[in-house]
Amino acid sequence: MTSRLLPGTQIEVVRERADRGRIRHVLLDFDGTVSLLREGWQQVMIPLVVEVLGNTPRGRGEAGLDETARDYVAESTGRQTIYQMIWLADEVAARGGPRREPEEYKAEYLRRLHERISGRLATLESGEASPGDFLVPGARELLDELRGRGVKLYCASGTDEADVRREAGLLGVADAFEDRIWGAQADYRSFSKKMVIERLIAENGLAGPELLTIGDGYVEIEEGARAGGITVGAATAEAARSGRADAWKRERLIAAGADLIAPDFREADELLRYLWKK
Repeated sequence: MTSRLLPGTQIEVVRERADRGRIRHVLLDFDGTVSLLREGWQQVMIPLVVEVLGNTPRGRGEAGLDETARDYVAESTGRQTIYQMIWLADEVAARGGPRREPEEYKAEYLRRLHERISGRLATLESGEASPGDFLVPGARELLDELRGRGVKLYCASGTDEADVRREAGLLGVADAFEDRIWGAQADYRSFSKKMVIERLIAENGLAGPELLTIGDGYVEIEEGARAGGITVGAATAEAARSGRADAWKRERLIAAGADLIAPDFREADELLRYLWKK
């Protein structure tokens, strides 16, 4: 596969889509695609997984636990947290440990994550920080330009829905989606990004290329591609905000089926001109 950069940009065209120019609806992920409030969540989840598995009878001294954790987190990025914790509970049992309820692991993960991000939320709430401090570069402009093109925007996240809605409000982007923000539910079987995509296609009578999916997670890109939609992988270097694609994300997003890779949305104009063929 030979890719190319759009002239004068860092936007990589992985697969040429002759059927572009027909987009009517756009589905975006939230964390890592629009929001940076939860930047570093992998550095919370991976050590938790290693710690829990390392405390099982057959996990003590097991080589490669860190790699196992990293690989699973990479593959499951974009899924509801509870599914990641179901996997963890199963892996504990497979190593001879007592299988705790996945909700217990999720509660501990969220506790540790909150310790990491609570200061960020506090500075936004107090006005000490501005939304732009915690948005992916160019994300607000991307949303505005998409709305200007008359498309409907949707947000689907693996994070609990109440948290996504709260954080979207703090970042000043909730208005772009109106009431079309969805996230993880207490009944986790009632929500998935696959279900959202299938619903959007069915309710709006969409042909594949009429749906654009943008995200930094394997799951939404894989499901968007499977539905025949156009997919943009957001390979955001979340901590550095360098404007260069994060190599780890890029590799996995291409494997998931991304048609394009964007390091962020500072070049949203060029990206949308390409997608709309004008």
